[in-house]
Amino acid sequence: DTIPQEYIDVFKGVIVTCNPSRENVYSDALWLQKFSTDNGSKQKYDCASRYFAPWLGIAEDPVNGASHTVLVGYWVQRLGVDVVRAFQASAREGELWLELATEENKRNRMYMRGYAVTVLKGSLCLQYE
Repeated sequence: DTIPQEYIDVFKGVIVTCNPSRENVYSDALWLQKFSTDNGSKQKYDCASRYFAPWLGIAEDPVNGASHTVLVGYWVQRLGVDVVRAFQASAREGELWLELATEENKRNRMYMRGYAVTVLKGSLCLQYE
């Protein structure tokens, strides 16, 4: 029933991902509505994902950059593509375009594009002593 604290200290969340090919999507209606082009002839996304962290109070996270920074390297290598078209299938779903940086001085970076909605706005004041 409860997750031991030593696991919570290590595992912050669970990412579930798959290739949303026609064979992997369980219904024709879902395939046509979410994962294919307008006429259903072509796959729209390279990967689909969901993110859960219930022990942190996050039943399911909406589209987020954190999980996709982990996924981009996996899918670029697996698919042999430069840009990964990603779909996060949560209640607040969204599309992302992910790309690993190729410049020598930016080897540990990735680029993320998509559409965003501001959910919180504020300012932060840091005091140095």
